[in-house]
Amino acid sequence: MNRILLLVLGLLLVAPAAQAGGWFVGGSVLQAGVDVETSDFDEDDTGVKFFGGYNFFKFFGVEAAYADLGKAEEAGASIETTSLSAFAVGTVPVGKRFELFAKGGVYRWDAEIFENGSFQDDDVESAYGLGAKLKLGEKAAVRLEYEIFEIEFEGAADIDVDIISAGFEWRFGS
Repeated sequence: MNRILLLVLGLLLVAPAAQAGGWFVGGSVLQAGVDVETSDFDEDDTGVKFFGGYNFFKFFGVEAAYADLGKAEEAGASIETTSLSAFAVGTVPVGKRFELFAKGGVYRWDAEIFENGSFQDDDVESAYGLGAKLKLGEKAAVRLEYEIFEIEFEGAADIDVDIISAGFEWRFGS
């Protein structure tokens, strides 16, 4: 009985914050910088990201995304990477129209290296990022993000992928 009472009390306390929640979707154009740690390979390419999620409270939500990071090429070598990610996202409002956010989670990457043959690998790793969002009204926002993925490519060098993206977000509900 005490657990039920605590649960009801907890729900009553967080209900006002939950009103700021809701579903969202969006897309971004990104620049992915690919750096192979044991070589001189340090190139970038343009890609796209599609994301969606749910804000449980004004300050906390979850987000999932698919990203095609393009094909970074240098001197006959190239790396193509895609990823699926899931993040917990913490948000700090700065005024009525501006928000800062930080996120941490996991992503599943799939990469292929072309150099004297083809090597392909995939795995699940941790990732994190920071961003800012400018609300254009109740439903729409533009956002700028910086994310870091680290790829441990079996049989090859570790690869750092730094992603800068700019995109549009659309919220559903109130």
